[in-house]
Amino acid sequence: MNLDDLISRCTNSPDERWDICAELYNALDTGGTEPIDLAPYSPSFALFWRDVDDQVRPFQRDSGHSWRWLEEYQDPRNEAGLLLDILGYVPGPEVAEELRNRLTLTDQRLAMFAALSLLRQGHAISPETIDGIAACDETRNMFQQLLGELKYGYLFPPQYATPEALARSTLVSWLTHPNEWECAPDEIELMGVVDEDVFVYQFRTNEGHWSSRDGWVAGISGRATFSDFHAADSASAEEHAQRMLGLAEG
Repeated sequence: MNLDDLISRCTNSPDERWDICAELYNALDTGGTEPIDLAPYSPSFALFWRDVDDQVRPFQRDSGHSWRWLEEYQDPRNEAGLLLDILGYVPGPEVAEELRNRLTLTDQRLAMFAALSLLRQGHAISPETIDGIAACDETRNMFQQLLGELKYGYLFPPQYATPEALARSTLVSWLTHPNEWECAPDEIELMGVVDEDVFVYQFRTNEGHWSSRDGWVAGISGRATFSDFHAADSASAEEHAQRMLGLAEG
């Protein structure tokens, strides 16, 4: 791999960024490029990231969650997530500074990749940062898994490792699948627990996402993760669980 050519294309060919990042990520993932090989390019990667940051920063919101799935945000978000992951393999003060600055993004998925890249390079991250990522239903389970893979599993806050918290994150992950809502709900609440291992939730999105027209709907997670999107107030938690378990397991 010609790194000089690759880095030059990153800077000069914005339309190729995703393909270039994917090529570099695959090389890193297979061990084809050692972190030391990327150290001389730290300033270039920092500049490259600032350009990507200019694209994702205007989308950031302080409340709600469904904004993270706006159609026009998807390409910048995916590109930013991949690049932040790559930056963990690029040692250098310029990149470390950019990663620390990215912890301020309200999109916790992007903050998570920045935090993991800092840890990969041996930098410390604050308990507040860790808590914010673990508190996010979209990132919780993935964050726990990736911290474990980096041998930092002990950093995961125990209050977010409960069966209910993990089940809630599993349901939100299910909802974000392209075959379902393709977004996380803006609000989600526990309705009840059935048979100790089936967590029943009600959830909804804010106006602006197509699913908001349905209002509060019910879903389950635990023994099975599923929603048939019946109105939450149409049945009790036990009735919702029995109906959806029958559909999911039948």
